[in-house]
Order: sequence, then structure tokens, then C-alpha cells
Amino acid sequence: MLRLQFHTHLKEWYQDLIKPIDHLLPKSPDQTVTFIPDGPMSMLPFAIFEKQDGKYFIEDHPTLMAPSIKAVSLLGQLKKQRNGRVHESVVIGNPITTLRNLPHAEEEAIKVSALLKAPSNHKMIGKDATISSFLNLMENAKWIHFKKLRT
Repeated sequence: MLRLQFHTHLKEWYQDLIKPIDHLLPKSPDQTVTFIPDGPMSMLPFAIFEKQDGKYFIEDHPTLMAPSIKAVSLLGQLKKQRNGRVHESVVIGNPITTLRNLPHAEEEAIKVSALLKAPSNHKMIGKDATISSFLNLMENAKWIHFKKLRT
């Protein structure tokens, strides 16, 4: 029941937020659509908004989430407070599971890892994203970025 409600919300959010601007979106599937949400909107999973045909938004448009100016400012303050130590980041993209891969999740994980200046052993992609390595790193993690499609 909860899963059905979530899919209903994904369809409603697509209708309310994307459909009115659909004609302005790139026609080429190679062009990235960048969202810069603020406040509660930053919690919405834009990439998996569900279209009327049942496809997820990201299946037609590579999607990138960029932080708002407010979020960037807060991250800058945090960096100063921590003397520039942002190594407490863990970035995970498309771990090997029985679930299907999310298009472009690996590229996003690489970009986020670079932005957070996460050490290479804190960036786990595909087969390198094991439960044991994640559990070891998450204990001290201040930021965790996880990208995987669940169906």
C-alpha cells in the first residue's frame, strides 16, 4: 500500500512540477536537466518522477541536482568550522544488487565525490560498494550520498 502511494506521489509531482515546463526541456536525451531546489523541494526525488507512460524522468533526461545558494553557503560555513576537513564524506553509486541500475548514478557519484573532496576509498561505485566497507565508513561520515534505483 505504501509503495502504491509513493508511485502516486511520483506521478502527481511530475504532473504538478514538470508537465507545465515540459515544452521547455531539452529534446535531446544527451542534454542534462539540472534542478536547483531549495528548502523542502530539495527532498523530492526529481529523477524518478513518473511520467504518464510509466517511465521515470531520468530515463528520458540525464538529471543533475545542484545545491541551492543557501546550501552552498551552509556547506562553506561547515567547511570553515571543520578546518576544511570534508573527508567524512561517503559517496555510493549503483552498488551491485538485485535492483536495476539507475542511469547516470555512477557519473553523479564521481562528481559529488569530487565536490566533497572525498578520499578515493570513500567513493564506492558498483562492485566496490560493499556493505562491509560502507558500514566501516558510515560511522564517522558527516555526509552520505547514495544513488540506486529501487523498483
